[in-house]
Amino acid sequence: MEKVLILQEEITRYRLPIFNLLAQKVDLTIGCLREPVWNDDVSFKYILLKSKQYKGVYYISNLLNCCNNFDVVFYMPHLRIVGYFMLPFFR
Repeated sequence: MEKVLILQEEITRYRLPIFNLLAQKVDLTIGCLREPVWNDDVSFKYILLKSKQYKGVYYISNLLNCCNNFDVVFYMPHLRIVGYFMLPFFR
């Protein structure tokens, strides 16, 4: 089973059903910057990415090492998260 990582700023409640369906097909992990506020049972894993914020821009420490543990990495482009834009050059 392929290991898939999806990077997002936060995990919103309305996305939980689609993530649960996706987790039935792949080994799914969601990486987020904020602690989830839902307490539903989910069939995927999540990791809280350690980040620092400076003037509205996030720097995620150890992002490349985290991504190297997965077969596939998806991310939603976000101008405030600089590390996401560097991933295609180091993967």
